[in-house]
Amino acid sequence: TNRLYILEDNTANEAVWTIAAAPTVKYALGDIGPAGGLVFYVTDDGLHGLEAAPEDIGGNDDAITIVWGCSETLLVGMNETGVGSGAHNTSQRDLCDDPTTAAKSAAAFEHNGYFDWFLPSKEELNLMYVNLADPDGNNYNSGRSDPDNLGGFAGGFYWSSTQGAEGNLAWLHSFVSGTVSSYHVKQYPYYVRAARAF
Repeated sequence: TNRLYILEDNTANEAVWTIAAAPTVKYALGDIGPAGGLVFYVTDDGLHGLEAAPEDIGGNDDAITIVWGCSETLLVGMNETGVGSGAHNTSQRDLCDDPTTAAKSAAAFEHNGYFDWFLPSKEELNLMYVNLADPDGNNYNSGRSDPDNLGGFAGGFYWSSTQGAEGNLAWLHSFVSGTVSSYHVKQYPYYVRAARAF
């Protein structure tokens, strides 16, 4: 059963076994998370949090970008901005009929046998930038070769799962300067990095 058992009493024909509790694992920012991603947010003293996928959707190839999708269509239910809302926004991905979108690509991501990835919300994406792409706080990431860039992020824009107030706009984030861009046109392709909660 892949569990650790402790023999409490080995009396013949009456052995007593108990299941040992799994050790408590606490994570810190920048640690390798339970799914092999990089931890960028922690709660409960490191017992829970969020981890970023170790690479962009499609691999860390600067030529691979994805559109947000459903340009000119306001999708009800994909407007949440806060920490903890990326999974909800992504769960609404089928409201968009476009076959390839940033949210659908993040939801289809698999790493180390984990399939519960999502496109981070506007605020989750900002934490990903602050704690992984720019942990030294100088508001500059020169790209994948930047020695302070823990996640190997591209020097460009990343889509969030947070839609704008108008049908053709969604929020994105500059992973060069850290600027949270106001809305941008959904039909433009940008980088996508999935996240998951643990």
